Amino acid sequence: MAAKFQAYSSYYDSLERYAQLIANSFYNSNRTHSVNVATAAKNLYHGKYGSYATDPQYADKIINMINLYGLVAYDNSEF
Repeated sequence: MAAKFQAYSSYYDSLERYAQLIANSFYNSNRTHSVNVATAAKNLYHGKYGSYATDPQYADKIINMINLYGLVAYDNSEF
């Protein structure tokens, strides 16, 4: 099965679209609606229109990267 991919003119445009997708279709996968990072990542499998990723290990990989790079520090930051 072929997957559709989008092309963007900048990293900003790409990240903006990703944020919209998560907010609108995977609302249980953001810090407002999840008790922690692990729950948010696992909820990417329970979106409005199905799963975000085809890789069954996607949530575990995201959680590992967040932990490896200390990205939870940004959860409590004001940007």
